[in-house]
Amino acid sequence: MRSYILYCIKSPFLWLLFLLFVMVPVRADEAYKYRVWFVDKPSGEYSTATPEEYLSAASIERRFRQGLAIDSTDFPVSQRYIDAVVACGARPIATSRWLNTLLVATDDAAVADEIGRLPFVTKVECVWRADAATSFLSRRKFASPAKITSEDDYAESYSQISMLNIDSLHAAGFRGEGIDIAVIDLGFYNVDANPTIDTNRIAGTRDFVHGTFFYNAGKHGAQVLSCMLSYDPGRYIGSAPEATYWLLVSEDEESEFPVEEDYWVAAVEWADSVGVDIVNTSLGYFTFDDPSMDYTWDDLDGHTAFSSRAASMALSKGMLLLLAAGNEGSSSWRKITVPSDAEGVLAVGAVSDNGNRVAFSGIGYSADGRVKPEVMALGSASRMIIEDHTVISASGTSFATPILCGGVACLWQACPAWTAEQLCEAVIRSASQYDTPDCYRGYGIPNLYAAMNDYSGVGQATHSQTLPLVRYTGGRLTLSHPADEELQLMLYDLSGRPVYAGSFPQGVSMCPAPALPEGIYIAVLTDGFLRSAYKITLLP
Repeated sequence: MRSYILYCIKSPFLWLLFLLFVMVPVRADEAYKYRVWFVDKPSGEYSTATPEEYLSAASIERRFRQGLAIDSTDFPVSQRYIDAVVACGARPIATSRWLNTLLVATDDAAVADEIGRLPFVTKVECVWRADAATSFLSRRKFASPAKITSEDDYAESYSQISMLNIDSLHAAGFRGEGIDIAVIDLGFYNVDANPTIDTNRIAGTRDFVHGTFFYNAGKHGAQVLSCMLSYDPGRYIGSAPEATYWLLVSEDEESEFPVEEDYWVAAVEWADSVGVDIVNTSLGYFTFDDPSMDYTWDDLDGHTAFSSRAASMALSKGMLLLLAAGNEGSSSWRKITVPSDAEGVLAVGAVSDNGNRVAFSGIGYSADGRVKPEVMALGSASRMIIEDHTVISASGTSFATPILCGGVACLWQACPAWTAEQLCEAVIRSASQYDTPDCYRGYGIPNLYAAMNDYSGVGQATHSQTLPLVRYTGGRLTLSHPADEELQLMLYDLSGRPVYAGSFPQGVSMCPAPALPEGIYIAVLTDGFLRSAYKITLLP
């Protein structure tokens, strides 16, 4: 017997093989870590015609739904190149297929010179040195919890939710269901012991620094997750309590080096590979334990920093990234941090309850003159719940970002036909000072419910939400409500090949289901003018 369900991820074994390097634990005896850049990806190793060899079905579907092409940046790094680098005496840790790099470790600096002489290597950068590593705990760039808050009649989260009009999206039935969010952070301490977090909504976990994921370190990520996922009606409701979450660790507690950007990029690309829709990052970089590696204001152009280069590519893969603008607004640095300078992302600054920018919130513009941060959310005395069921208050763009991120997930659920680019634009256009942006508050505070109802700038896709939703029920393809006029239905496989054509006459809400092989299909519904696409998975 076969059945159809919406939004089911099937993960082929083959593409998982290309992610193994990012799960190798750190070794204490290694003195250096290098980022190796390759000149190309040799022809013939991979093909755009067989993306299932290196991407999950969910990742392929996300591109197809948004009309995005699969290209050579999706190909894994050449195994032949990796083997040659390893033969020089280096240990592989992580790869970036988007930027075509390999992160390696070694105890001998001479190995880097040998790698640099390989004909297909363009550059070798040192991104970590044991002799320069010092504890970074005294200069973390995100805030710690401040104080326990008092309980009130609704929930401690009301101010941060209502500021963005997320509560109206919730009331309309949109709480993030069907949207996958990756949270990249330091750690997720005792998330599994937090009674307000439904661990059934956590689809997977990965630690890109140590190799093995545990819920025993890093309270910051647990607090970030709570802003979105915690659900305790009458006391606290997060911004997207019905979304699906992937918890990813990219921060190394022992030091502060650019290598953490390699871990972060590996995490983002892994999120892409499993079909994640939105990425939340409450991390940022500008200074390191080795001052020679520090960034300058001129580097904030979205294409200089390693992590920013990858972040600037995410939109072309159909993912929207929300990145904390950083807490350096009142420090000597003052500016936003890497990778929030990237293009095609939402850099999120912090405001207080009255809507005024908080002094610590990172300042724009980008080095090339783009508006940064793009948008703002509550980042002063933001509320969250920790593992002992205590509501706490903490400040930082670290918390403004997930509050908004969850709301954006609800918006995408409400408008599933939008692309990531259209979603990003809709959020910006709904913001309070869209017509008069500045370097302090960007475009202002978004109104996400207004973005759903009033925004017309994304074109035809906005109106496609008026078309019914296609589901499978009782052996038939059904619509969420009878067709107002005749609707044409086409089913495509993931290669874009049409496999079934049908129709729903006016006033009819179902038609027979086709007999098709197991797999994921795209259902495209149109009335001749409006068009919407939905994912349907055929399982045994």
